[in-house]
Amino acid sequence: MNKKILQTLKKFLKGNKGEEEVLESIIEILRKNGDDNYYLIPKATFKDLNGSIEIDLLLLHPIFGLYIIEVKNWEKLEITQENNPFAQANHYQDFLLSILKDEFKKVPINVEYRVVFPKISKQQAEEFFKQNPYYKNYENHAFFKEDLQESNIFKRFFNSTNPIIPNKKEFTQIAKILVPTDKLKEKKVIPIITKDEIIFFDQKQLSILNGYTGGFRIIRGVAGTGKTVILTNFVSNRLKDHDDEKFLILCFNKKLANDLKTSFSKEQRKNIEIHSVFEFLKIIGFNFEKVGINLQTSFEDRYKIFESTPALKGI
Repeated sequence: MNKKILQTLKKFLKGNKGEEEVLESIIEILRKNGDDNYYLIPKATFKDLNGSIEIDLLLLHPIFGLYIIEVKNWEKLEITQENNPFAQANHYQDFLLSILKDEFKKVPINVEYRVVFPKISKQQAEEFFKQNPYYKNYENHAFFKEDLQESNIFKRFFNSTNPIIPNKKEFTQIAKILVPTDKLKEKKVIPIITKDEIIFFDQKQLSILNGYTGGFRIIRGVAGTGKTVILTNFVSNRLKDHDDEKFLILCFNKKLANDLKTSFSKEQRKNIEIHSVFEFLKIIGFNFEKVGINLQTSFEDRYKIFESTPALKGI
């Protein structure tokens, strides 16, 4: 999110320093995650039976879900039955859940609430919860000064006990209900839908997906960075434009190979061969015994042998 958009969002907060700090912390952790596909709405207002409600910050994210964020710029943690920000945020959560249930006849997205105290330390909070065990259940929803300063701690903010990922149609409809129309027009969201999951490609992934013109390329990334999704969508896109192309996809094991087969249509599968490495070596007649591999050789040891010079020459 660029500085101009951030400045525009801050205008809605009317100079409230605590809410600005929370806003910046949320944006920063999403930015570090390479994530720019979400809606963050300051002072989200909805009509209810008693007039209207105003939520300090409302975050709508295709994977994490919908987050109601109440910010209290208190100097001291003093929760009473008459002034309970957790009960207030929980009321907002129930209100939005009822809207979603009315629209979808179910809850199609994870809905959470968080209460952030930018001026109160974790030590102060620990003392309060120790003295007031009645409010201990709220602790998982509470975030304090140190949480905003350390991104690794603040990541706990997005923890969820029951994640629900909406499909493309559902997410679009949720956005239309919750997000002002002008904000929807501002967003350039690029969704790829796979098995009812929304996957948003960042610019680096898109450049890999669309920028290949030929030759050898290695894509490196830790688990969960989207390598398999990029591969399957790349092959699907190529087949749309070049239906005579042939593809061979080799996988680490049979499970991944079988999972990948379900990612392509029956028509596409006519042009695609998908095998585990071991299965493919059997197909091409690789001599396992010649390099010292037998039925007793462990899975890990086989891969070590495959990396050796004799094995590479045998292939």
